[in-house]
Amino acid sequence: FLLAVRFLLAVRFFLAVRFLLAVRFCLAVRFCLAVRFLLAVRFCLAVRFCLAVRFLLAVRFCLAVRFCLAVRFLLAVRFCLAVCFSLHKRLGLS
Repeated sequence: FLLAVRFLLAVRFFLAVRFLLAVRFCLAVRFCLAVRFLLAVRFCLAVRFCLAVRFLLAVRFCLAVRFCLAVRFLLAVRFCLAVCFSLHKRLGLS
């Protein structure tokens, strides 16, 4: 009888240990999946941030180029007007 009881206790202990190991494995797998998900989300956010920064830098560059071209155009117009005004005065047409 005692051997049967000891056998049943051993079986119950073995089953309990197996159950706890299975639970521990499932929790470890879930933790790993959660960490991988968070790392993937973090990577996506970093990529989006980098793309946004690159876009803003490109827009800033385009605006700077447009501003420089506008300034050069206005300086050229001013120079042309100054030359025309100077010629107009020299020729005594005023």
